Amino acid sequence: MSNKVNKYILQLINNGIMETDDEFELFEDAIANLADLVTIDDIPMLCKCLNDSTNEDEVMFGLIHLIEKFEDDRSIELIVQGVLEIIENTRGWSKILIKRILNNDSARNVCGLVFEQLDTSSREIMIGVLEAIKCDNPKKFEEKVNFVLKRLKDVTTHYRDFSRE
Repeated sequence: MSNKVNKYILQLINNGIMETDDEFELFEDAIANLADLVTIDDIPMLCKCLNDSTNEDEVMFGLIHLIEKFEDDRSIELIVQGVLEIIENTRGWSKILIKRILNNDSARNVCGLVFEQLDTSSREIMIGVLEAIKCDNPKKFEEKVNFVLKRLKDVTTHYRDFSRE
């Protein structure tokens, strides 16, 4: 990661709540500057910039789009890695990232493969996230979540319940 990328990621982290106009502008500026600088390997660090306490969801979605700009199998793996690093403190945006993967047929297929490769603890956490997503909106996500879970049914039977947290 270059010094410029580090500088802008720090700017995102420090201004993620966006309580003031200055924080809002600094956050937007960092996203704009990172657009041409980030590499696929920066995805987990970008995930760490997501903030459930933000006052500006629309601007935070700019960061989501930056995270999603890489459209290959490895990007799904790195998004899952990023989600695992932030899930304890950033459940809302973590679930949004996973929902967006679930809504893409190709990404959903890769997601199942990525989950199969996770260690048991990480797999249980991600299964809990999937179950919470399904519980939140079964009409939209039950079939998609079950598709991914079907791949894992013989791998694990326990998961962390994020629907109650």
